[in-house]
Amino acid sequence: MLMFFAFIMFGLYHIYVTNPQAFNTIKMMTLFGLLQAQMFVEHVVTEGKKFWYTCEKCIQNNLVSREKIFSNEHILEANAVYYNLNTDKNDNDDKITKITKIPFKFSKSIVDEGTIIPNDGFIVTEIKFDTLETVRLTYGYKKQYSMKQMWNLIEKDFVGGYPTQLKNPYMCIEVVYDDNRYDVTGLLKEYLYAGNTILSEKFIRMFMFEHLGVQINHNVSFSLHTVDHDVNMKEVKFDGNEEYGYEL
Repeated sequence: MLMFFAFIMFGLYHIYVTNPQAFNTIKMMTLFGLLQAQMFVEHVVTEGKKFWYTCEKCIQNNLVSREKIFSNEHILEANAVYYNLNTDKNDNDDKITKITKIPFKFSKSIVDEGTIIPNDGFIVTEIKFDTLETVRLTYGYKKQYSMKQMWNLIEKDFVGGYPTQLKNPYMCIEVVYDDNRYDVTGLLKEYLYAGNTILSEKFIRMFMFEHLGVQINHNVSFSLHTVDHDVNMKEVKFDGNEEYGYEL
């Protein structure tokens, strides 16, 4: 391979020395070819994503066996995801415990039993639609979460079709933690639904763990930096003394 590459380079150098005009022609044709190749690759990737999306949607709708417990036929499934955000030191006082995540899938049996999820964590209701989009609804911290009551609420608020996603109230949202800045503006789209409270201390800790794999421990300082559409900038410091949240 190296010998072949060296041979090509020597041939190009020979043309450059003996026939500069031909070398310029080859150079322009090469650049044009590279641009065409780039456009072709981008086209293949775009069309490939569309094809994959169509196949995945077909599989989700027709091949995956699902228990239909919602009247809205577009809902594929729903889960109540419980996040234990307590990250104090363990009994040996030598290691910080990790944030844990436990999903509770909505099913006829669980709804009929009236399952109650522990109220000592942050809970997100995760609703997956046949568009392969997910709606995430936040739930108040330290509030009792009844699977039966939430099922009734979903049946009431998601009667048919798809929910309307709200516009992000901010142009830029950054979380600053441990000398790192995380731009989370685009990642919030699954939470932009009426009634949600976002950007609270508990929400950010859950969000960073779920979407970025970053654990912000209990009672550890971090800050939130936002810029709204009127270019108003705001900084909120979470150091255990201030609770903040934005209700949609």
